[in-house]
Amino acid sequence: MVINLYAVRVVLNGLGQEDYGIFNAIAGVVLTSTFISSSLAIAIQRFYSFALGQHQSDRLQSIFSASINIVVVLAVIIIVVFETAGIWFIEHRMTIPLYRMDAVHWLFQMALFTFTLSFLQIPFTASIFANEDMGYYAGISFLECIGRLLVALLIASAPLDRLMFYSSGLLLVALLTFSSYGALAIYKYGYCRYNKIKDKGIYKQLLSFSGWTIYGTFTGVGLIQGHAILLNMFFGPLANAAFSIANQAYNAFNTLSNSIVLAFRPAMIKAYSGEDKSYLDTLFQISNKFILYLLIAVSIPFICETREILYLWLGRHNTTELTVLMTRLFAVYCVCQTIHNPITIIIQATGKIKYYYSCVESVTVLAIPVSWLLFHLRFPVFFGFVSIIAFCIFAHGLRLAFLKHYYSSFNLCHYIMQFILPATIVAAAVLFITLYARELFHAESAGYLLQIFLVFATSVPSTLVLTYLLGLTHTEKQELRNYVKGIARKYL
Repeated sequence: MVINLYAVRVVLNGLGQEDYGIFNAIAGVVLTSTFISSSLAIAIQRFYSFALGQHQSDRLQSIFSASINIVVVLAVIIIVVFETAGIWFIEHRMTIPLYRMDAVHWLFQMALFTFTLSFLQIPFTASIFANEDMGYYAGISFLECIGRLLVALLIASAPLDRLMFYSSGLLLVALLTFSSYGALAIYKYGYCRYNKIKDKGIYKQLLSFSGWTIYGTFTGVGLIQGHAILLNMFFGPLANAAFSIANQAYNAFNTLSNSIVLAFRPAMIKAYSGEDKSYLDTLFQISNKFILYLLIAVSIPFICETREILYLWLGRHNTTELTVLMTRLFAVYCVCQTIHNPITIIIQATGKIKYYYSCVESVTVLAIPVSWLLFHLRFPVFFGFVSIIAFCIFAHGLRLAFLKHYYSSFNLCHYIMQFILPATIVAAAVLFITLYARELFHAESAGYLLQIFLVFATSVPSTLVLTYLLGLTHTEKQELRNYVKGIARKYL
């Protein structure tokens, strides 16, 4: 996360604001199809985890082989679609300076093949996640980030057009990442060997599950990438640049929450498939609290210090008021969006996802046409975020209703009284403490770096203390105390 955030500044300085906005707008066109890859990854991982939970080792190779066939066919279809409709959209519907069209076409091709490689590695990464080998994932991801940073650092000395150089470098990093995941999975897991499929029904199961998951994930990608396209259409490349910078901060928050989700998802699905509802309930409660309180600890001081953080991150000359506003709204949206993950994991474990996704996500995706209407009526740019956040909150209520319907062990009153209400109180108290600390450590008496450090040093411990006092049950407090005592006995 830290490397990626630093790389944003390097890339922005290397490309300039206009080319940076063009890069993210064009890459955004390709990334509109990431809803397919993420949905397919969730589906494959779900079937891996379910089979592992029921100790169906013979079924794992069928899942792997079927997933290989599916991703190859879909990759070919995606390439054909983007080489036709994608190029037409860029040339006729996007605001691109004419003198940059050659570089844009090169960038588009590199972005398309970079995405294709990430798509083809899905069966391998899903296997790593299902086996909960997160250390391998962390190691390869770290090396991937280092590679991206090296490419960014070389932009200034590029022997060709900088957009063309940067996109080509990212393709090389993607190729190395794909090779690493593939070699690791084949070496470590015996079932990662391609074989002829005997059970043809596995295709129907995978495609049916991923089909509805695709529809659900499409709304998440559509809300971001669709909004980026709307900004380009109504406000031009500079608005895209501000949006792209803010989106990097949003991705950083997602990195924190997704690191927890990645760890909990296979364990929750295995608990459901093994009919261990008591353990599943415990995982559900803990994952909710981990995600939300972690985001509270980081997002509230971040929102209060956004301008100063952007000054240090991007430089004062690259920080606009629009960037500050978008970054703050993205942080709020991230908190609202990520707390639905534990709910969705249980729904996915049940396999009853058709009506869940068709209803909940149909509501969420309405934010895009509403944003278009607001922009068409000449409302300011931030009204798009207001629309997204409002629909996201409403959709969360629908998710809870579906969870109660499909999973009888879920207690809505317990969820509100022991999670939502305490979290709201903790968030309000942390916000008050953070604002008070900010007034004490204002930049007139302290430098920006010191001010940011002092505000975070006040806010994060306050969140931890208030979470322990108000956010945890008596049993959870006891478990935490026992864990700390165990660590103390081990190392002291």
